[in-house]
Amino acid sequence: MEIGRLAADLKYVEVNGVTINLEERSRIDLSCLQLQADINQGSIYFWGKIRGTTMDYFIVYTLSQSLDQQDPSEPVTASLPKKNFYWCTSQNYTFASLPSVKPEQACQ
Repeated sequence: MEIGRLAADLKYVEVNGVTINLEERSRIDLSCLQLQADINQGSIYFWGKIRGTTMDYFIVYTLSQSLDQQDPSEPVTASLPKKNFYWCTSQNYTFASLPSVKPEQACQ
C-alpha cells in the first residue's frame, strides 16, 4: 500500500487484529518523507510490520523502473521493476536499506 494512503488503507487489515497506532503511523510518515528526500524516489510503499519480542520492525519499498547494468555482449532484455527494501525499528524510525539476497544465498 502506498505510504500516502496508509491511513485510509489500514482499515482493511484492522479487522484481522493487525494495526498500527497513531504514533507509529505518524513516525512512519515522517521517516518516509526523510527517506524519500534521501533516495530521491517518487513513491514509497508500505510492506508491513514485523512484531518482535523486544521491538517491532517496519518495512517499506520503492520500485525502480531502470534496467540493471548488463553485460554489453549480451542482448538487452526487458526486466521487471526492481524492488528496493528499507527497514526501521520502533526504537528509532530511521530507515536503512536491506541488503540484497544473491541466488546462492537464497538456496541456503
